[in-house]
Amino acid sequence: TELSKWIFHERGHLKAVKIRHHKVGETDEPSIYRINDELEFSVEIYEWAGTSWEPYVGDDVQLQFFMMSPYVLKTLANDKKGLYSTSFRVPDVYGVFQFKIEYQRLGYSSLS
Repeated sequence: TELSKWIFHERGHLKAVKIRHHKVGETDEPSIYRINDELEFSVEIYEWAGTSWEPYVGDDVQLQFFMMSPYVLKTLANDKKGLYSTSFRVPDVYGVFQFKIEYQRLGYSSLS
């Protein structure tokens, strides 16, 4: 049954790989970003299909740019091949921010 497949990670098991972030127009990930920098963020998400990892297609995966609470919350665009991405501007607030994806959907393992 579908329930036993999910319990034993034969379906609905998600993994995130190749998490990348950098300034727009650059490819290297800097150690710090400055206020009002334009950023690009991307991640590849795959689903276990029983015998192989297949691209996961969902239209509700979101990125949080987070310091104590989310300052930026963006829905990621996907290319239907597992790559999710977005662009945004660093808020005009000093502090230490984190990139977070917390994705929870019925029938799938969670990503965080």
